[in-house]
Amino acid sequence: MNQNLYEILGVETTATKIEIKSAYRKAALEHHPDKGGNEEEFRRKNEAYEVLSDDEKRKVYDTELNRPKPVNRGLNMFGMFGNLFKFVQKAHKEFQKERPVSYEKFVSLEQICRRETVSLRITRDRLCGCQIRDNGPCDECSGKGYTVSTKTINGNLSSIRMNCTPCRGTGKKIMYCNRCREKSGIVDSPKTIQFDISPDTLDGYRFLFPGEGNQGRNTLPGDFIVVIRLQPHTYRIDSQNLVYIRETTLKEALCGYTEYLHHPDGRRFRISVESTSPDKPCVVKGYGLTTDGDFIVRHSVSFPNLSEEQKEQIARIL
Repeated sequence: MNQNLYEILGVETTATKIEIKSAYRKAALEHHPDKGGNEEEFRRKNEAYEVLSDDEKRKVYDTELNRPKPVNRGLNMFGMFGNLFKFVQKAHKEFQKERPVSYEKFVSLEQICRRETVSLRITRDRLCGCQIRDNGPCDECSGKGYTVSTKTINGNLSSIRMNCTPCRGTGKKIMYCNRCREKSGIVDSPKTIQFDISPDTLDGYRFLFPGEGNQGRNTLPGDFIVVIRLQPHTYRIDSQNLVYIRETTLKEALCGYTEYLHHPDGRRFRISVESTSPDKPCVVKGYGLTTDGDFIVRHSVSFPNLSEEQKEQIARIL
């Protein structure tokens, strides 16, 4: 014997929302596939709860359930409730998420190394609060959400059902306040979002903020995505290492030098080089992007223009 949705959840037709939710939780724990339950039974419990937990869907369902049935005919749940499940599918379709919004945020290497918290002020499209209020049924369709017109096709008179234009198929009267009238029920909604950057969030890293994007009249809010872009800097990043190309004079290359350098995170450290060459870098351990990397100084040696006398002197020394 086919069961109705109340019987599937094991509740009375007069059950409250709390009783329905409690029955569903108990059934979900018992029949969840991950707990060794029956997948088909779990699906039926979910479908029943999806309808009975929603006031509008339950009202449509109860109307169909209490409709007088023809005598001596079996009760076919899927035939009887076909329109209801189409209604549920239509609701899912109409309330899809908006497309995500992407925003490129440029940050400096110094901010990355200091692991700063970045604040970003964004403005999204949001449904105005006046659109949530119940303004009564639509005058055009009397709350049905559709209109029916007649048309002659191939000599036959046919009825054509179409979504109501004034209420956009919602069945409710649409009215705009002064704040949202220009954008037909949509308002600008500013918000400040924050995210932490670090050496793990280099160029191209994406921060996802679910539901913080735009919202349309018949859509759920989409996601907001922040894409990190690294500003130009004087270093080369090699895995966790920071590579610094230093312009070095011939005198420094031959005689050595001592210098204080600044790490992008603000630290100051000293290097001492006795002599060097382009293929002989100076490596400072633990001073890379992270402590797992190194600060590597490579030398670009510049050669001066020498007089003949200077060349002779160098030749005698070397």
